[in-house]
Amino acid sequence: MLDMELDRKLRELIQAAASKVDRESFSQEPHFTSAFFGKLHEEEVRNSAGQYIRFKFSASNDRGPGSAENLTGIDVGMVFEWTDQGGTVFQKAVLLQAKNHLLNLNSTNEKDLTDQCAKMKKFTTSYVVMDCPYDRSIPTVCLSRETPPYWVLPPLPLDEFLIDHVLACKQGDVARDVVHMAKRADRTVFVETNTPAPASKPRPKQRIK
Repeated sequence: MLDMELDRKLRELIQAAASKVDRESFSQEPHFTSAFFGKLHEEEVRNSAGQYIRFKFSASNDRGPGSAENLTGIDVGMVFEWTDQGGTVFQKAVLLQAKNHLLNLNSTNEKDLTDQCAKMKKFTTSYVVMDCPYDRSIPTVCLSRETPPYWVLPPLPLDEFLIDHVLACKQGDVARDVVHMAKRADRTVFVETNTPAPASKPRPKQRIK
């Protein structure tokens, strides 16, 4: 369980980042994810005990047929690193596909999203679908599922997903190939923390029903 002070500060940080993204300026999904996660770049929350959660963000200009998204379905790779004084303890990854109007997709967009999720599903079930909000609220995410359309409702607020699922080590893939894939995505979010490493690591490619 995340320290209460870090929990509060992390939620506040994510809310602040979301409140700064103007959808008139960042209307397409890649622009929104770059703007939103870019607001978190080099941001950090820290508690009185010196524990921290730190964000970094990188983006590629590659949008062609050979881009990471086209090949793997990944919009954003999320890499989580637990560190101590000796360096990295372990890493895990969550893959993300972003969509406008997720809860009201037309048939074409729903098929496109299903196809992208099917690509990610070939590698891991540690992926989510993120709804890109228009009201400067915190984005929400839907967890993966085994059958089409490969995501499940209801969506969770991103801060809740990070705190209660990823940082609590209930979600995330520790397989090296999946972590490497997340690092090579067109857009990558790195989340580093020196909080105590969870006692049990999630199994690689654990299936989510």
